[in-house]
Amino acid sequence: MLEALAQEGYDINWLLTGNGEMLSRWHWTNIVAVEPSSTLAQTVSSSADIDEDLLAAVVEAVEEYLDQINGHLPPAKMGQLVAALYKLFSAEEEKKVDKATVISLVKLAA
Repeated sequence: MLEALAQEGYDINWLLTGNGEMLSRWHWTNIVAVEPSSTLAQTVSSSADIDEDLLAAVVEAVEEYLDQINGHLPPAKMGQLVAALYKLFSAEEEKKVDKATVISLVKLAA
């Protein structure tokens, strides 16, 4: 699971500790190098279509677990976590949310 996220450019330190930047410097350097004339927002938003049902399921699973543990994540960290989980699950053939994975990553981020 972590290897798949690392291959997508997510920083392992951020995944394990919640500290630092969500995406590795290598990832950002390569995005800018590949498309230097575009803005970062355009590059990220145009990189793939969004599966709204999967995204909603990820958000629901994260919020459900946070409610169970009376946890809270700041909005920036919540967004990074949801983005990482969405990217992970959207790369899977089934495109389904695995609650055990959600719980593991929420524990790391909280």
